[in-house]
Parts: sequence; C-alpha cells; structure tokens
Amino acid sequence: MLKKLDLKHDNNNSRAERAKILCVDDESAILNVMERGLSDDFDVLTAQSGKEGLEVLNANPGIVVILSDQKMGGMSGNDFLAESQKVIPDAIRIIVSAYSDVELLMESINRGHIYKFILKPFEIEGLRITIRRAAEHYHHKKAFEKAYRELEMTQQRLIRSEKMSLLGKLMSGVAHELGNPVANIRHAASLADHEWAELKELFSNILDAESITDITDIKLFIQEKNIVQSVEDFEAIIHTIKNSSSFASEIIKDLRGFSRLDDIQWADVSLKDQIDRAIHLVQAKYKFNIEFHKELKLISPIKGLPGPLTQVLVNLIHNSAQSIESNGGIWIKTWMDNGMANISIKDNGKGIPKGDLEKIFELGFTTKSEDEGTGLGLAICQGIIEKHNGKIAVQSEIGEGTEFIISLPVEQ
Repeated sequence: MLKKLDLKHDNNNSRAERAKILCVDDESAILNVMERGLSDDFDVLTAQSGKEGLEVLNANPGIVVILSDQKMGGMSGNDFLAESQKVIPDAIRIIVSAYSDVELLMESINRGHIYKFILKPFEIEGLRITIRRAAEHYHHKKAFEKAYRELEMTQQRLIRSEKMSLLGKLMSGVAHELGNPVANIRHAASLADHEWAELKELFSNILDAESITDITDIKLFIQEKNIVQSVEDFEAIIHTIKNSSSFASEIIKDLRGFSRLDDIQWADVSLKDQIDRAIHLVQAKYKFNIEFHKELKLISPIKGLPGPLTQVLVNLIHNSAQSIESNGGIWIKTWMDNGMANISIKDNGKGIPKGDLEKIFELGFTTKSEDEGTGLGLAICQGIIEKHNGKIAVQSEIGEGTEFIISLPVEQ
C-alpha cells in the first residue's frame, strides 16, 4: 500500500525544503499514526512490506530518510534496509523494533548503516525530532560532499595553473634546446638535397656514357666522379637527421609528459624516469651555469600519479636552479629505506633564512619577487606528496645551500 498525504500546513517552509521520507511497516495502524504525526513536517511515503518499499524507492530517488519496522512478514527490516542501499545509497536509515536485542542492533548497524535504532512504542514527537535530525544530517553530508568536490576541483585548477606558470618559465630553455636539432635537420636536409642532385647527375652520366663497356671502366668512372664519397656523405646526413630528430622527439616527449593535464590516474611510476624528465626540462634553461649530478640507486616502481610527481620534481629542481646565482651544482640522489622510496634534491645556492623555513610550505608564502614566484609551488608540492601518503622536508643554511628530501611509500 502506498499513500501520499496532502499537506496541512507548511510550517513556514517551502515544499521544496521538506524532506521526503519513506515509512515501512506491515501494520497499517502504525503507518497511519506515522502519516498523521509526520506529514506536517515531511513529505511522507508509506509501504506495508520490504518488497513494496523497494518499489517506492525505485520510483522516488529523492527520498532522504527511510524508516522501517524490523519484524515484518516476508522481508525483515534488516534485509530491506540492506537492499535499500543498492537503490539509494545516501539515504539515512532508521529501524524500529519492539525488541531491545543487542545482537539485532549490531546486525542492523553492520548490514544497513543504521543512523538510529528506535524502540516501540514510540512518541510521535520524539520520532519527528529524530527524523528532522536525520534529514539535517543528510543535507549536511550532501553539502560537505559538494564542498569537497568543489575544493578538489579548485585544487586541480590551482595545480594546473602553477604547472603552466612553471612551464612558461622553462619554455625559453626548451625552445633553445629544440632550436639546435631543428637547425641541424634543416642544414642536413639542404646538404642531402645537394648530394642527391649530384648522385642523380652521376648515375645519369653512367647511363649516358657510351665508352663504359665493362666492370673495370665502371669502377674507374666511379672513382673519377667520387661517387663513393658522395654516398658516404649522404649516409652521414641521414645519420644527422635521425639523431637530431630523436633528440627533438625526446624533448617534446618530456614536455608533453609534464604539461598534460589529464595524467591523474594512479599507475606504476619509475622515479628514475620522472627525475630524468624533470632534469631534462630544467637543464635546458640552466645548463650553461649549473652542473647536474645524479646518484640514482635502483629502487622499485611506486604507485603514484605520474603527472603530479613530475610537477613536484620539476618545481624543486627549478627552485634549486633559481637559487644558484652564478656557477653551481645540483645533486639528486635516490635510495630505499624501510619500504620508502627517498629522493634528495640538494643545491649549493644561497640558502633559505631560518625564519622562512617554518613558513616555506604555507600557501602564498614566497621569498621570490612577484615576477619569479606565486607562493603556490611548494604548497602544491607538499599537497601532492601528502596525497601519496608521503612526506617532504627541507633543510638549509645561508650561503651553503638547500636540500629537499621526499619520502614516498612504494605501495599505497
């Protein structure tokens, strides 16, 4: 049996703000009491069995609170509420029983995620208060989930914005790195065009030469026209084009790997590959005054987010490079310790004042000029590392340099 009562009054609430609830009991007298006592405050739907209750839920996805008797013919309250989770997972569930059975209570909680256990007989006013609080709990939970989703979206936009800002700072070096192989390819293509023209002319002469009658004459002709050298030159040109295009391809691959915005799926990550990519991108801008030293011990792949981890490494290595005022070095090491993969990024730059170290991971804090930094980079780095259940620490001495140490669990 399904009933929907007309509203007697709105209690100063609009119909849209009234919570829709479902009451399930195999005794019509109890359902009538619930309808009369609750319809002033809620939109009340009723059902006289668990099976009918599931039909009501399927037809009314907006139900907020489900109230069910435990002992009913056919499907029990526990069974019904457990099944109701498959239909409306987020609804708040309340079970009513005339039996104060601890085992029954525990089963209800474990199987149906029960919000409240109410004993019969009940007072309608107390039931109304319980349902109102349950509805408030539902709406608070939904509001929290919405706020959390919006926060995550804002965080992702922030990460992407910082990534693009950092990419912009690196682009001059990357463009220069790409310029060299492109120039080599252009020059080699010009030479290839010239050599190919000569080879075509030489072979044309061979075909046109009436005096060439045997192998000996052909060999002499090839020597006189230096055809072997032309072929070797052509091979060298092809080799140059292949090497230069391969080098350019690696730069583009690193650039795409860093800049892609959709690389947010957990995967097996090689920290060595991530470090090599990060160094390659930063080195393009700073290779003339900074030496990069690597001591990358063999460590297991970790479960992580490839794009964000690369962003962390690029950010930290770039920060180290910026801190070096003239010639200097950056040392990057990896090692394993108690199931943790560790990365050290150390420089011999100007260092960070002790008073700033305590604030360095705060959102918006920066020691750089407005043109050089936003104050978001290290805060974002810390957030990414913590999302991986890892830690990031820093130590620094003025005039000696700075070291960042990242620790990441191999397994999540």
